[in-house]
Amino acid sequence: YSRLSMVVLALLSTITLTCGPPRFTSPGRILTGERIVIESILATTVAIGTGNKVFGAGIVLQHSEKKPLVVGTAFHVISRILQYWTTQITTMPDEELDTILWAIPQSGLKIPLKLKKANASMDLALTESIRPMISSGPAARFPAIPPMIGDATWVVGSPLGIASYLTKGILSAQIRARMGSPKSYEYYFTDAVVYFGNSGGGAYNSLGELIGVVLAKSPTNNGIVISYKYLAELYKAPN
Repeated sequence: YSRLSMVVLALLSTITLTCGPPRFTSPGRILTGERIVIESILATTVAIGTGNKVFGAGIVLQHSEKKPLVVGTAFHVISRILQYWTTQITTMPDEELDTILWAIPQSGLKIPLKLKKANASMDLALTESIRPMISSGPAARFPAIPPMIGDATWVVGSPLGIASYLTKGILSAQIRARMGSPKSYEYYFTDAVVYFGNSGGGAYNSLGELIGVVLAKSPTNNGIVISYKYLAELYKAPN
């Protein structure tokens, strides 16, 4: 091999280890930088629900062998699941009682979860798998540089029960507000379209880094996103 060929092979090896095998490739297709980013975003997104219903989305923060899968989401997604469960417990089939809260990653297999910790003021929650994972996988990355207005923004969630629904826009505005909370937090607005079911899913920059968590939508279906800083704070805080 030439020196250039060896460099290209090394880069491809790194991409494979980081992002896993591409899901939409066909023979002879070359992955572009944007396609690699999309694959990494989808690989760290899960649907969250109970029984046979999807209530929102989640973001994989830890996926390590022999450790629990850790998934961040919106606290109101967990609250809705618990409300649904308490009203449906008498009619739920016995086999569904063991998976009251679950995540579905790209593999399509349900992973039973339990609530790890939450902050209702931030509207954020962390869940973890009941059992350790048998293998490692990709996890979301926080950005080294805070996002700026005008940055390209990807939003992914689980509206209408679709496991990974992806839209693209820009970061339209940054504000600090209460949003119904006693404390003020930093929020981003994006013109990337979101629907019911996007809650708890991530907003990402053009590098595939997690810049925030989708909490709500405007009347025109634009996304309202809380900054990644608060999810990172919750994730890193002692139990």
